[in-house]
Amino acid sequence: LTERKQLLMDNGDCIIVLPGGVGTFDEFWESVSGKCLGMKGMTDKPICLVNVDGFYDGFLLQMRRTEEAGMLYDPSESYFHSEKDPESALKWCINQIKSLKEQKQTIPSNETNNQAFNGYNTLKNNDKNTSMISSGSRKSERS
Repeated sequence: LTERKQLLMDNGDCIIVLPGGVGTFDEFWESVSGKCLGMKGMTDKPICLVNVDGFYDGFLLQMRRTEEAGMLYDPSESYFHSEKDPESALKWCINQIKSLKEQKQTIPSNETNNQAFNGYNTLKNNDKNTSMISSGSRKSERS
């Protein structure tokens, strides 16, 4: 599982999380933790939950509660976003990636590491052309 998570984080421009089980939860929270702590190359990668039929309402509620208790470094929205369907999630991620690339192009290279954009700490490695989707559905992976 550790290798799979690292592949997701290393090879994708974004993380899109579909409803799933504990493996998906683990991948999601490790991605969020990496983004929050500026680790694992996650600082500039959009993360989006696909909250179909309120599947992730509990996660969203817990993050709001954690933020209200002052236990987060940044507003919860800086760690991940949620959409109600896969198409909207992909569209949001594409827009975030384009925005980050545009911002990266407008900053002189010697200032890049000193800038922060919308909760992203640094801009790195934004030229991969893949999107990784994390899903708890093992049936689709086997067929």
